[in-house]
Amino acid sequence: MPVSKKAELMLYALAKFLEETNKRFRNSPLEISTSKIEFIRNIKKLKIFKIKERAIYKNLEELEKNKLILYSNRDLRLSRKGLNYYTKLRKNIEPLVKLTIEMEKTRLKVRTKLKL
Repeated sequence: MPVSKKAELMLYALAKFLEETNKRFRNSPLEISTSKIEFIRNIKKLKIFKIKERAIYKNLEELEKNKLILYSNRDLRLSRKGLNYYTKLRKNIEPLVKLTIEMEKTRLKVRTKLKL
């Protein structure tokens, strides 16, 4: 079953969220786990998604149905299939993100013409 673009974005957000929260514990045997509601609250705080909590929850359910994420014992994590999918997404997205960041940092010189 194909994954919708919004669900892909949610998968990317979940993977990045888990990566960033686990960075603090990289040198220890600890790993952060999160519940669906905790993840949804954190995503809503970012104000990137202009969708309601219920829509985020539905996207997570779609990812779960496609076996890209696992939810057991109130623990939300990526499946092996989800991790592979995230890796492919990241390979496609990161060059675009890097380009955007570089263009914002660098002052581009352009020739301008005044239209009359």
